[in-house]
Amino acid sequence: MNCPGRDLAFLPLETEEASTYLKEMRYCLDFALANRQLVASRVRDAFRNEIPEAAFGEAINIHHNYASLENHFGQDVLVHRKGATSAREGEMGIIPGSQGTASYIVRGKGNPDSFMSCSHGAGRKMGRQAAIRNLDLESERRRWKKRASCTQCRSNLAALSATGRSLAVLQVFTGTQTSRMQAIDRSGINDKLLVATNIVLTYITSMKSTQQKPKNLAAEIGRNRPFDSLEQELFLNLIRTSEWLQGEFAPVFKSHGITQPQFNVLKILQVEEESGIPIQKIGARMTTKSSDVTRLVDRLELSGMVKRFRTEEDRRVIYVRLTEAGRAMIDQLAQPLIEAHQSTKGNFDRTSLELLNNLLFELRHSRD
Repeated sequence: MNCPGRDLAFLPLETEEASTYLKEMRYCLDFALANRQLVASRVRDAFRNEIPEAAFGEAINIHHNYASLENHFGQDVLVHRKGATSAREGEMGIIPGSQGTASYIVRGKGNPDSFMSCSHGAGRKMGRQAAIRNLDLESERRRWKKRASCTQCRSNLAALSATGRSLAVLQVFTGTQTSRMQAIDRSGINDKLLVATNIVLTYITSMKSTQQKPKNLAAEIGRNRPFDSLEQELFLNLIRTSEWLQGEFAPVFKSHGITQPQFNVLKILQVEEESGIPIQKIGARMTTKSSDVTRLVDRLELSGMVKRFRTEEDRRVIYVRLTEAGRAMIDQLAQPLIEAHQSTKGNFDRTSLELLNNLLFELRHSRD
């Protein structure tokens, strides 16, 4: 099919590929709905565990970022709601606020000019970089401290970029959005539910499974038929183990306002603190090869943990060097990571760990 450009490429609805795509998308939407319902159920249980008399109204459960076959202006069309939700006449929805602002419970007006849609977020009055250039971090911190929901900023980047987004929330409802939905509750969710949310999250994350240890991978994932091959079982076991380890370590990094790939960059730079490293060489040393190194360095530089520079020998090459803030972050995470490593080894002794370590290395290089 001839298209003016790649950005306008599409799958004709009558093709098998388009039909399959839509079926898969609907499956994903159903899966997401089931997840939300499960999370909501556990949240209700957590509340009732702490507040037995807690009551709950009707849930507002609505999709965003999806495509839907609908009829508009007398034609059957495929509406792609990217960054948007459905807002049919009387349909309930929610537009969450950003850091420091309220969220809104809304009722759709069914405006045909917007294909009965509305935004599903605050939007941005300015982008991340513009917020960092134009706003003063200390001024924003002072403003947030006046709010009950203010928490300590994890990094300059998170603080200022979130501010740039939050400035747009009220503008949404004083502008074009008012023709698409009615705001029925300006809910100060960020203020009112802070303590309750902490109770819920603490309860959910501390829940212990009462199930016994599964006898094998098939039992663990609920598979009733044999794997296609031993190699397939090994592959799935490795993937599941990787996901488990990431889940164990993610809270450690998150509690310090950093991600594992960002910390990986800091540790790489620590090896050559004085001279720095060309940015293009960092990627080859990353444990996760798919990491966007430029984006990682951008975030670390904005938080003050690394610094870019050029040398007189070759102005074309950009180097990256660790800063004092970066070294401090490495020091802060040293003990928590040691404890996390000790925790994840389970009952394995040193001999078992060495054997597993060697086997994994040999597996990766078995075709070299």
